[in-house]
Order: sequence, then C-alpha cells, then structure tokens
Amino acid sequence: MRLRGKEPQWRSVIALPDFPRYRDLHAEMAGSLAAAQIEVWWVDQAGAVQRP
Repeated sequence: MRLRGKEPQWRSVIALPDFPRYRDLHAEMAGSLAAAQIEVWWVDQAGAVQRP
C-alpha cells in the first residue's frame, strides 16, 4: 500500500492456490480487496495461473 502513492500504475496482486477454502475466504473479502485495488490470481495444481 505504501508503494501505491509512489507507483500508482503498479498492480497489487495476491496469488493463491485454487482451493475451496481460499475461494470461500476470497468471497468474504472480495469487496474489501476490490476497494483496495488488490487482484487475486488463482494457481491450479499444474501451476497455471487464472487472472481476472
């Protein structure tokens, strides 16, 4: 968050394993993450990344 003022064009990302528990937690926090402009990327077991 401190860097956002210095580098506003940078993206803030959290990469998580694509597990049901993390999906559930994300659903609870999606509004706050979006308000903070933090993206969540999902990583499957093969290492492929799903980006929004």
